[in-house]
Amino acid sequence: MELKNLYLFEWLSDEEISYFRLIMWVHEFKAWETIISEWDKSNNLAYIIESWLVDVFRNWERVASLWEWELFWEIALITNEPRTATVVTNKDSKVFSFLKNDFLFLYERSWKIIEIKEKILNRIKDNFYWIRK
Repeated sequence: MELKNLYLFEWLSDEEISYFRLIMWVHEFKAWETIISEWDKSNNLAYIIESWLVDVFRNWERVASLWEWELFWEIALITNEPRTATVVTNKDSKVFSFLKNDFLFLYERSWKIIEIKEKILNRIKDNFYWIRK
């Protein structure tokens, strides 16, 4: 899978995606390591799972599992709200992260910025309603 296939990156040119790959951080986590914790202050990072999977917990209850090439905490790209869940690796995992400012640098020049923000908000709403059920 490639970044271009993720909804957040489908608007970018190949050149912009190459640039983005250069500025992303790579993190390697051991099994059962916490990536982020519920109620932590936002660190302005969004994440992409590159290998294996992670579990999402709210109030110590597992509410979701995310797989390779899934994006999470993209809400950090548009708000500074505290984290609403804990994300823990299920196996040794590799995760990319990128900063809100790097995201905005590329997207503020895009004529699709409004559409991109709406997609992020809709995904957040969908996740919220799914978790609340």
